[in-house]
Amino acid sequence: MTGDKVKNFVIAICSTLTFMLVACQSTSPFALPSKTPEPTLTVSPTATQIFIPKVTATPVTASIGTDDELYLLLKKIYPMCPCVGMNYANTSSENAPSELEFIEANIEPDPNHYWVSEIADNISKSHQAFVACDPGFCQDKIYMADNNTHKVYEINWGWRMPSRPIQWVTWINNDSLAFFQSSNSQQGQIIVVDVNKRKYLFAAIVFPDYFCITRTPTP
Repeated sequence: MTGDKVKNFVIAICSTLTFMLVACQSTSPFALPSKTPEPTLTVSPTATQIFIPKVTATPVTASIGTDDELYLLLKKIYPMCPCVGMNYANTSSENAPSELEFIEANIEPDPNHYWVSEIADNISKSHQAFVACDPGFCQDKIYMADNNTHKVYEINWGWRMPSRPIQWVTWINNDSLAFFQSSNSQQGQIIVVDVNKRKYLFAAIVFPDYFCITRTPTP
């Protein structure tokens, strides 16, 4: 091959390579893209327990010898209830709650198996009350555990509304358990039961303050 032919051959090869390089850079699917921003990590929120049990302290070793003493004590325990109606416990009124039931239950205050919203011990630690529901069908129920017999009872009362929350569980004294259940944003009920005698001590409807009337003490 003569010198001119070699020179022309080299030029042709270089031109071909240059063309191929430009073509690859413009069309190759493997070409590096321009710098992209760092990916944003989406972090799912940490799962939390829906209800955190609240331990309710026993407020006082109360003397509740009369209906008026009990009424005044409940007004101190539940100051958020502006107007507490008459006590229907153990009355013959047609508005009185039906029979109080203590139904033996196979349940323990275990937040891993039940949603427990409140727990309250009595003064001597002989009884414990707690509000819980089955996560599969959550309706608040109130239970009483007898620590002497190691039995648990569901407390069922005549005014109970299955779909409404039970709150503010409080032992008034060693045997008397009080709790509140709302019926709507303005009304509710306060129930007090004697867990040993299995009877009502207090059952009253709570109203907005504009329904309140001046209470006359029982003579």
